[in-house]
Amino acid sequence: MLDNIKIEIKETNIINRIYNSGLFTKFIKSNNRYDDYQHPKYGNKLSISLRKEFFNDGFSEATKGEFAGYSTAYIGMNPHYHYNDYKHNGNDFTVMDCINSITDILQLLNITEKEYPYCEIVNLEYGINTDLDSLDIKNLINGIIFSEKTPFITPKKEAPYFKECGTIYTKVKAYAKGLQFQNYPDYNIPLNTFRFEIKTKKAKHTRALGIYNIIDLLNPKTYNHLAEKLLKKWDNILLLNNTSTLENLSEKDKKFMFQANNPDYWQKLIKNNTRNTFANNRRKYNNILHKEDLSNLGIKKRIIDKLFYLLDSASTSKDFTQNNLRKTEILPSKKIKHSSETARISSNSEKVIFCANSPKNNIDFQQLNFFTENTLNPLRCEFAQHPKKSKLNTPKKKPYLFRTKT
Repeated sequence: MLDNIKIEIKETNIINRIYNSGLFTKFIKSNNRYDDYQHPKYGNKLSISLRKEFFNDGFSEATKGEFAGYSTAYIGMNPHYHYNDYKHNGNDFTVMDCINSITDILQLLNITEKEYPYCEIVNLEYGINTDLDSLDIKNLINGIIFSEKTPFITPKKEAPYFKECGTIYTKVKAYAKGLQFQNYPDYNIPLNTFRFEIKTKKAKHTRALGIYNIIDLLNPKTYNHLAEKLLKKWDNILLLNNTSTLENLSEKDKKFMFQANNPDYWQKLIKNNTRNTFANNRRKYNNILHKEDLSNLGIKKRIIDKLFYLLDSASTSKDFTQNNLRKTEILPSKKIKHSSETARISSNSEKVIFCANSPKNNIDFQQLNFFTENTLNPLRCEFAQHPKKSKLNTPKKKPYLFRTKT
Protein backbone atom coordinates (compact mmCIF):
# COMPACT_ATOMS: atom_id res chain seq x y z
CA MET A 1 0.00 0.00 0.00
CA LEU A 2 2.88 2.36 0.71
CA ASP A 3 4.86 3.96 -2.08
CA ASN A 4 7.03 6.91 -1.09
CA ILE A 5 8.03 7.58 2.51
CA LYS A 6 10.15 10.47 3.72
CA ILE A 7 11.62 10.26 7.21
CA GLU A 8 13.24 13.07 9.17
CA ILE A 9 16.20 12.32 11.44
CA LYS A 10 17.74 14.93 13.74
CA GLU A 11 19.94 12.60 15.79
CA THR A 12 23.53 13.52 14.87
CA ASN A 13 25.01 10.07 15.50
CA ILE A 14 22.57 8.44 13.09
CA ILE A 15 23.09 11.15 10.45
CA ASN A 16 26.88 10.87 10.54
CA ARG A 17 26.78 7.08 10.42
CA ILE A 18 24.55 7.05 7.33
CA TYR A 19 26.55 9.80 5.62
CA ASN A 20 29.84 7.98 6.19
CA SER A 21 28.47 4.55 5.25
CA GLY A 22 29.16 4.98 1.54
CA LEU A 23 25.56 4.03 0.75
CA PHE A 24 24.70 7.35 -0.90
CA THR A 25 27.51 8.08 -3.33
CA LYS A 26 25.62 9.59 -6.25
CA PHE A 27 25.79 13.36 -5.79
CA ILE A 28 22.72 15.19 -7.12
CA LYS A 29 22.92 18.84 -6.14
CA SER A 30 24.00 21.29 -3.47
CA ASN A 31 22.82 24.74 -2.40
CA ASN A 32 23.19 27.00 0.61
CA ARG A 33 20.94 24.80 2.75
CA TYR A 34 21.08 21.21 1.51
CA ASP A 35 23.30 18.53 -0.03
CA ASP A 36 21.35 15.88 -1.95
CA TYR A 37 22.53 12.34 -2.69
CA GLN A 38 21.04 9.16 -4.12
CA HIS A 39 21.84 5.49 -4.00
CA PRO A 40 23.99 4.75 -7.11
CA LYS A 41 21.80 1.80 -8.15
CA TYR A 42 18.33 2.70 -6.86
CA GLY A 43 18.35 6.40 -7.80
CA ASN A 44 15.58 8.59 -6.42
CA LYS A 45 13.83 5.55 -4.93
CA LEU A 46 16.39 5.67 -2.12
CA SER A 47 17.81 9.14 -1.46
CA ILE A 48 19.00 11.48 1.25
CA SER A 49 18.86 15.25 1.65
CA LEU A 50 21.18 16.68 4.32
CA ARG A 51 20.52 20.04 5.92
CA LYS A 52 23.64 22.11 6.50
CA GLU A 53 24.51 24.06 9.62
CA PHE A 54 27.12 26.83 9.79
CA PHE A 55 29.11 28.45 12.56
CA ASN A 56 27.38 31.68 13.48
CA ASP A 57 27.41 34.30 16.23
CA GLY A 58 29.55 33.36 19.20
CA PHE A 59 32.37 31.94 17.11
CA SER A 60 35.55 33.64 15.99
CA GLU A 61 35.61 35.62 12.77
CA ALA A 62 37.86 32.95 11.30
CA THR A 63 35.22 30.24 11.71
CA LYS A 64 32.03 32.31 11.41
CA GLY A 65 30.05 31.19 8.38
CA GLU A 66 32.08 27.98 7.99
CA PHE A 67 30.31 24.65 7.47
CA ALA A 68 29.66 23.05 10.86
CA GLY A 69 27.99 19.79 9.83
CA TYR A 70 24.57 18.35 9.07
CA SER A 71 21.72 18.93 11.50
CA THR A 72 18.91 17.03 9.77
CA ALA A 73 18.64 14.17 7.30
CA TYR A 74 15.59 13.56 5.12
CA ILE A 75 15.60 10.03 3.74
CA GLY A 76 13.29 9.12 0.88
CA MET A 77 12.44 5.45 0.40
CA ASN A 78 10.02 3.44 -1.68
CA PRO A 79 9.05 0.11 -0.07
CA HIS A 80 7.00 -1.07 -3.08
CA TYR A 81 9.89 -0.59 -5.51
CA HIS A 82 12.22 -2.23 -2.99
CA TYR A 83 9.90 -5.24 -2.93
CA ASN A 84 10.29 -5.56 -6.72
CA ASP A 85 14.07 -5.02 -6.80
CA TYR A 86 13.47 -1.36 -7.75
CA LYS A 87 11.91 -2.22 -11.12
CA HIS A 88 8.25 -1.24 -10.70
CA ASN A 89 5.33 -0.78 -8.31
CA GLY A 90 2.53 -2.17 -10.45
CA ASN A 91 1.68 -5.41 -8.63
CA ASP A 92 -0.14 -6.17 -5.38
CA PHE A 93 1.70 -5.10 -2.24
CA THR A 94 0.24 -6.50 0.97
CA VAL A 95 0.60 -5.07 4.45
CA MET A 96 3.16 -7.68 5.45
CA ASP A 97 5.08 -7.17 2.21
CA CYS A 98 5.25 -3.48 3.08
CA ILE A 99 6.35 -4.01 6.68
CA ASN A 100 9.06 -6.47 5.61
CA SER A 101 10.31 -4.08 2.92
CA ILE A 102 10.54 -1.17 5.37
CA THR A 103 12.47 -3.38 7.79
CA ASP A 104 14.87 -4.37 4.98
CA ILE A 105 15.51 -0.73 4.08
CA LEU A 106 16.15 0.23 7.71
CA GLN A 107 18.67 -2.60 7.98
CA LEU A 108 20.30 -1.40 4.76
CA LEU A 109 20.59 2.07 6.34
CA ASN A 110 22.04 0.46 9.49
CA ILE A 111 19.33 2.00 11.67
CA THR A 112 18.73 -0.13 14.77
CA GLU A 113 15.38 -0.80 16.43
CA LYS A 114 16.33 1.43 19.36
CA GLU A 115 16.75 4.29 16.87
CA TYR A 116 13.33 3.87 15.22
CA PRO A 117 11.70 6.59 17.40
CA TYR A 118 14.14 9.12 15.89
CA CYS A 119 12.79 8.40 12.39
CA GLU A 120 9.81 10.76 12.11
CA ILE A 121 7.45 10.48 9.14
CA VAL A 122 7.01 13.79 7.31
CA ASN A 123 5.84 12.66 3.83
CA LEU A 124 3.74 9.68 2.86
CA GLU A 125 2.30 8.29 -0.35
CA TYR A 126 -0.11 5.36 -0.21
CA GLY A 127 -2.58 3.73 -2.56
CA ILE A 128 -3.63 0.57 -4.35
CA ASN A 129 -3.50 -1.04 -7.77
CA THR A 130 -6.64 -2.76 -9.01
CA ASP A 131 -7.18 -4.63 -12.26
CA LEU A 132 -10.30 -3.41 -14.07
CA ASP A 133 -10.50 -6.62 -16.14
CA SER A 134 -12.61 -5.84 -19.21
CA LEU A 135 -13.29 -2.20 -18.31
CA ASP A 136 -11.50 0.39 -20.43
CA ILE A 137 -8.92 2.16 -18.26
CA LYS A 138 -8.88 5.13 -20.64
CA ASN A 139 -12.63 5.70 -20.21
CA LEU A 140 -12.19 5.56 -16.45
CA ILE A 141 -9.38 8.12 -16.31
CA ASN A 142 -11.16 10.43 -18.74
CA GLY A 143 -14.28 10.26 -16.59
CA ILE A 144 -12.58 11.28 -13.33
CA ILE A 145 -13.05 15.04 -13.12
CA PHE A 146 -13.43 16.15 -9.48
CA SER A 147 -12.35 15.27 -5.95
CA GLU A 148 -14.99 17.00 -3.86
CA LYS A 149 -15.07 20.36 -5.71
CA THR A 150 -11.43 20.38 -6.77
CA PRO A 151 -10.90 19.61 -10.47
CA PHE A 152 -8.41 17.00 -11.61
CA ILE A 153 -5.71 18.12 -14.02
CA THR A 154 -3.41 16.29 -16.42
CA PRO A 155 -0.01 17.79 -15.50
CA LYS A 156 1.99 16.17 -18.32
CA LYS A 157 0.94 16.09 -21.97
CA GLU A 158 3.03 12.97 -22.53
CA ALA A 159 0.98 11.16 -19.84
CA PRO A 160 -2.68 11.79 -20.81
CA TYR A 161 -3.99 9.05 -18.51
CA PHE A 162 -2.41 10.45 -15.36
CA LYS A 163 -4.51 12.86 -13.30
CA GLU A 164 -4.03 14.59 -9.97
CA CYS A 165 -5.64 17.25 -7.86
CA GLY A 166 -5.08 18.95 -4.51
CA THR A 167 -2.57 21.32 -2.96
CA ILE A 168 1.19 21.25 -2.57
CA TYR A 169 0.65 19.49 0.77
CA THR A 170 -1.98 16.90 -0.16
CA LYS A 171 -2.61 15.38 -3.57
CA VAL A 172 -4.96 12.74 -4.93
CA LYS A 173 -3.69 10.81 -7.94
CA ALA A 174 -5.60 8.58 -10.36
CA TYR A 175 -3.85 7.04 -13.33
CA ALA A 176 -3.40 4.07 -15.64
CA LYS A 177 -0.64 2.09 -13.98
CA GLY A 178 -0.81 -0.64 -16.62
CA LEU A 179 -0.24 1.83 -19.44
CA GLN A 180 2.74 3.29 -17.54
CA PHE A 181 4.51 -0.08 -17.79
CA GLN A 182 3.03 -1.37 -21.05
CA ASN A 183 6.50 -1.58 -22.63
CA TYR A 184 7.66 -3.98 -19.90
CA PRO A 185 5.63 -7.18 -20.45
CA ASP A 186 7.99 -9.17 -18.20
CA TYR A 187 6.54 -7.29 -15.21
CA ASN A 188 3.14 -8.96 -15.79
CA ILE A 189 1.16 -5.82 -14.99
CA PRO A 190 -2.34 -6.04 -16.57
CA LEU A 191 -2.89 -3.26 -19.08
CA ASN A 192 -6.11 -2.12 -17.37
CA THR A 193 -4.50 -1.72 -13.93
CA PHE A 194 -5.84 1.38 -12.16
CA ARG A 195 -3.81 3.22 -9.52
CA PHE A 196 -5.51 5.39 -6.89
CA GLU A 197 -3.33 7.06 -4.28
CA ILE A 198 -2.97 9.89 -1.79
CA LYS A 199 0.20 11.88 -1.22
CA THR A 200 0.80 14.00 1.88
CA LYS A 201 3.64 16.47 2.24
CA LYS A 202 3.12 17.70 5.76
CA ALA A 203 3.60 15.94 9.08
CA LYS A 204 0.24 17.12 10.44
CA HIS A 205 -1.57 15.09 7.77
CA THR A 206 0.30 11.89 8.63
CA ARG A 207 -0.25 12.49 12.34
CA ALA A 208 -3.96 12.76 11.68
CA LEU A 209 -3.68 9.11 10.60
CA GLY A 210 -1.91 8.21 13.84
CA ILE A 211 1.48 8.03 12.11
CA TYR A 212 4.35 9.79 13.88
CA ASN A 213 7.49 7.72 13.31
CA ILE A 214 8.61 4.60 11.50
CA ILE A 215 7.35 2.37 14.32
CA ASP A 216 3.78 3.21 13.34
CA LEU A 217 4.41 1.93 9.81
CA LEU A 218 5.54 -1.39 11.28
CA ASN A 219 2.18 -1.80 13.03
CA PRO A 220 -0.35 -3.67 10.82
CA LYS A 221 -3.31 -1.85 12.35
CA THR A 222 -2.02 1.46 10.95
CA TYR A 223 -2.94 0.24 7.48
CA ASN A 224 -6.63 0.06 8.41
CA HIS A 225 -6.57 3.85 8.78
CA LEU A 226 -4.89 4.21 5.39
CA ALA A 227 -7.47 1.94 3.77
CA GLU A 228 -10.34 3.90 5.31
CA LYS A 229 -8.79 7.18 4.16
CA LEU A 230 -8.54 5.85 0.60
CA LEU A 231 -12.20 4.84 0.64
CA LYS A 232 -13.25 8.18 2.06
CA LYS A 233 -11.34 9.98 -0.69
CA TRP A 234 -12.86 7.78 -3.35
CA ASP A 235 -16.37 8.57 -2.06
CA ASN A 236 -15.70 12.20 -2.99
CA ILE A 237 -14.60 11.39 -6.56
CA LEU A 238 -16.93 12.42 -9.35
CA LEU A 239 -16.63 9.82 -12.10
CA LEU A 240 -18.61 10.45 -15.28
CA ASN A 241 -19.72 7.55 -17.47
CA ASN A 242 -20.81 8.53 -20.97
CA THR A 243 -21.02 4.89 -22.04
CA SER A 244 -23.96 3.92 -19.79
CA THR A 245 -27.35 3.14 -21.29
CA LEU A 246 -30.24 5.46 -20.40
CA GLU A 247 -33.03 3.36 -21.90
CA ASN A 248 -34.69 2.27 -18.65
CA LEU A 249 -34.62 5.70 -17.00
CA SER A 250 -37.50 8.10 -16.57
CA GLU A 251 -37.58 11.14 -18.83
CA LYS A 252 -36.61 13.29 -15.86
CA ASP A 253 -33.56 11.15 -15.08
CA LYS A 254 -32.59 10.99 -18.76
CA LYS A 255 -32.58 14.76 -18.92
CA PHE A 256 -30.51 14.98 -15.75
CA MET A 257 -27.97 12.42 -17.00
CA PHE A 258 -27.65 14.16 -20.36
CA GLN A 259 -26.74 17.38 -18.53
CA ALA A 260 -24.60 15.74 -15.85
CA ASN A 261 -22.38 13.89 -18.32
CA ASN A 262 -21.01 17.27 -19.40
CA PRO A 263 -18.18 18.51 -17.12
CA ASP A 264 -19.37 22.09 -17.67
CA TYR A 265 -22.55 21.23 -15.75
CA TRP A 266 -20.53 20.62 -12.59
CA GLN A 267 -18.41 23.73 -13.07
CA LYS A 268 -21.61 25.80 -13.19
CA LEU A 269 -22.88 24.15 -9.99
CA ILE A 270 -19.71 25.15 -8.18
CA LYS A 271 -19.88 28.69 -9.49
CA ASN A 272 -23.58 29.43 -9.10
CA ASN A 273 -25.17 27.19 -6.48
CA THR A 274 -25.19 26.69 -2.74
CA ARG A 275 -22.69 24.62 -0.79
CA ASN A 276 -24.65 21.34 -0.78
CA THR A 277 -25.94 21.42 -4.36
CA PHE A 278 -22.81 19.86 -5.86
CA ALA A 279 -22.74 16.99 -3.36
CA ASN A 280 -26.47 16.32 -3.75
CA ASN A 281 -26.18 16.18 -7.54
CA ARG A 282 -23.14 13.91 -7.31
CA ARG A 283 -25.09 11.59 -5.01
CA LYS A 284 -28.03 11.55 -7.42
CA TYR A 285 -25.71 10.81 -10.35
CA ASN A 286 -24.03 7.94 -8.49
CA ASN A 287 -27.37 6.47 -7.43
CA ILE A 288 -28.62 6.33 -11.01
CA LEU A 289 -25.41 4.58 -12.10
CA HIS A 290 -25.05 2.31 -9.06
CA LYS A 291 -25.48 -0.89 -11.12
CA GLU A 292 -22.86 0.13 -13.70
CA ASP A 293 -19.34 -1.34 -13.45
CA LEU A 294 -17.86 1.94 -14.68
CA SER A 295 -19.23 4.14 -11.90
CA ASN A 296 -18.07 5.46 -8.55
CA LEU A 297 -19.79 2.59 -6.76
CA GLY A 298 -18.66 -0.04 -9.26
CA ILE A 299 -15.00 0.96 -8.90
CA LYS A 300 -15.43 1.31 -5.14
CA LYS A 301 -16.42 -2.34 -4.91
CA ARG A 302 -13.19 -3.30 -6.69
CA ILE A 303 -11.17 -1.06 -4.37
CA ILE A 304 -12.80 -2.65 -1.31
CA ASP A 305 -12.11 -6.16 -2.59
CA LYS A 306 -8.45 -5.30 -3.16
CA LEU A 307 -8.10 -3.62 0.24
CA PHE A 308 -9.46 -6.74 1.94
CA TYR A 309 -6.87 -8.82 0.14
CA LEU A 310 -3.99 -6.50 1.06
CA LEU A 311 -5.05 -6.22 4.71
CA ASP A 312 -5.77 -9.92 5.10
CA SER A 313 -2.07 -10.80 5.06
CA ALA A 314 -1.77 -9.10 8.45
CA SER A 315 -5.17 -10.33 9.74
CA THR A 316 -6.46 -6.76 10.01
CA SER A 317 -9.24 -7.04 7.43
CA LYS A 318 -11.84 -7.90 10.10
CA ASP A 319 -11.24 -4.61 11.90
CA PHE A 320 -11.47 -2.83 8.55
CA THR A 321 -14.82 -4.57 7.89
CA GLN A 322 -16.29 -3.58 11.24
CA ASN A 323 -15.20 0.02 10.89
CA ASN A 324 -16.68 0.31 7.43
CA LEU A 325 -20.00 -1.20 8.47
CA ARG A 326 -20.35 2.02 10.42
CA LYS A 327 -18.57 4.47 8.13
CA THR A 328 -18.75 3.38 4.49
CA GLU A 329 -21.74 4.70 2.56
CA ILE A 330 -22.92 2.81 -0.49
CA LEU A 331 -25.72 4.75 -2.06
CA PRO A 332 -28.63 2.91 -3.65
CA SER A 333 -31.56 5.29 -3.77
CA LYS A 334 -34.05 3.05 -1.94
CA LYS A 335 -35.47 3.63 1.54
CA ILE A 336 -36.82 0.75 3.61
CA LYS A 337 -39.77 1.16 5.99
CA HIS A 338 -40.29 -0.97 9.07
CA SER A 339 -42.53 -0.29 12.08
CA SER A 340 -43.32 3.18 10.72
CA GLU A 341 -39.63 4.09 10.74
CA THR A 342 -37.51 4.85 7.66
CA ALA A 343 -33.89 3.76 7.44
CA ARG A 344 -31.52 4.63 4.59
CA ILE A 345 -29.38 1.80 3.35
CA SER A 346 -25.74 2.52 4.11
CA SER A 347 -24.13 -0.82 3.30
CA ASN A 348 -25.15 -4.24 2.07
CA SER A 349 -23.87 -7.66 1.09
CA GLU A 350 -25.08 -10.71 -0.73
CA LYS A 351 -27.53 -11.70 2.00
CA VAL A 352 -27.46 -8.91 4.55
CA ILE A 353 -28.37 -5.23 4.36
CA PHE A 354 -27.28 -2.98 7.20
CA CYS A 355 -29.54 -0.04 8.06
CA ALA A 356 -29.49 2.74 10.63
CA ASN A 357 -32.06 3.87 13.26
CA SER A 358 -33.14 0.99 15.46
CA PRO A 359 -33.79 0.37 19.16
CA LYS A 360 -33.08 -3.33 18.58
CA ASN A 361 -30.20 -5.45 19.87
CA ASN A 362 -26.63 -5.12 18.67
CA ILE A 363 -25.57 -6.88 15.49
CA ASP A 364 -22.92 -9.57 15.63
CA PHE A 365 -20.66 -8.08 12.95
CA GLN A 366 -18.66 -11.29 12.66
CA GLN A 367 -21.66 -13.03 11.11
CA LEU A 368 -22.01 -10.52 8.30
CA ASN A 369 -20.67 -11.61 4.95
CA PHE A 370 -19.80 -8.03 4.06
CA PHE A 371 -18.94 -6.68 0.61
CA THR A 372 -19.48 -9.86 -1.40
CA GLU A 373 -20.14 -10.33 -5.07
CA ASN A 374 -23.58 -8.71 -4.96
CA THR A 375 -22.60 -5.72 -2.87
CA LEU A 376 -24.45 -3.27 -5.10
CA ASN A 377 -27.78 -5.11 -5.42
CA PRO A 378 -29.93 -4.07 -2.43
CA LEU A 379 -33.42 -4.40 -3.87
CA ARG A 380 -36.05 -6.64 -2.21
CA CYS A 381 -35.69 -7.03 1.54
CA GLU A 382 -37.48 -8.56 4.50
CA PHE A 383 -36.98 -8.21 8.23
CA ALA A 384 -34.65 -10.77 9.81
CA GLN A 385 -34.08 -11.72 13.43
CA HIS A 386 -31.04 -10.26 15.14
CA PRO A 387 -28.22 -12.59 16.19
CA LYS A 388 -27.26 -12.74 19.82
CA LYS A 389 -25.85 -9.59 21.38
CA SER A 390 -22.26 -8.88 20.53
CA LYS A 391 -19.61 -7.53 22.86
CA LEU A 392 -18.44 -5.26 20.08
CA ASN A 393 -19.14 -1.57 20.44
CA THR A 394 -21.90 -0.30 18.17
CA PRO A 395 -23.34 3.14 17.47
CA LYS A 396 -25.85 4.59 19.92
CA LYS A 397 -28.51 4.18 17.24
CA LYS A 398 -28.74 0.40 17.01
CA PRO A 399 -29.05 -1.04 13.49
CA TYR A 400 -31.86 -2.86 11.77
CA LEU A 401 -30.82 -6.03 10.02
CA PHE A 402 -32.51 -7.00 6.77
CA ARG A 403 -31.97 -10.06 4.63
CA THR A 404 -32.35 -10.11 0.85
CA LYS A 405 -34.89 -12.47 -0.64
CA THR A 406 -33.48 -15.28 -2.74
